[in-house]
Amino acid sequence: MAAYQIVDEPSRTPLSHLMTNPFWAVLATMLGGVWLGWSWFVLNSLAIGSMHRKKELATVALGLLGSMALTLLGLWEVRQGRLDAKLLPYATTLLIAWKLAISYLLQFWQAPSYELAVYFRGAARNGALLAFAGTFLRPQIIGHLPDFWALVLS
Repeated sequence: MAAYQIVDEPSRTPLSHLMTNPFWAVLATMLGGVWLGWSWFVLNSLAIGSMHRKKELATVALGLLGSMALTLLGLWEVRQGRLDAKLLPYATTLLIAWKLAISYLLQFWQAPSYELAVYFRGAARNGALLAFAGTFLRPQIIGHLPDFWALVLS
């Protein structure tokens, strides 16, 4: 006999014990970079058993491709002489906005599944410590990468 299941109810996974509020992944993106925040969104999507899992994973891939394209465009503009290297920090505002938009979109899609998972399974882990640790981990991780990857993943 099959048990009744709500269509939107997140499925239980072997990673369910690792689920956190997606807010912490947004904060981790802001403090540590997309290397931490977006990988957290992927892990959280799998841990929650999110109803939008495929869409979330595709959005992370799109976010990385977009970050790579914007970084390449900026570096190409500098090499062509159309963008003074001193202005590059200001030009990276578009890259930052892209990363934050992707992060907020992921949080928007993941929040309903998270709320349902908490309702059906109980409390989730607190991600505050890891999110704030991103501030201190960022230079350790990003500092050892080539400039291109540092811009893409920061």
